[in-house]
Amino acid sequence: MLWVLGIVMVLLNMRRLFLGIGLWGLVTRSFLLVCGASFWVLSVGSWFGAGSSWYAKLLSGY
Repeated sequence: MLWVLGIVMVLLNMRRLFLGIGLWGLVTRSFLLVCGASFWVLSVGSWFGAGSSWYAKLLSGY
């Protein structure tokens, strides 16, 4: 029961932290997410040729 309370306290503190950071935090997280996703797609693409050509097709399509 005590560990549940601990998790709740951590989550509440995290939420307060994110609210404090506000828009800048949202932008930063979105940027990191996009960078991470791009890196992941490029890594998968280099492992699988089809994935790489699909990613290139996706980029050229925009």
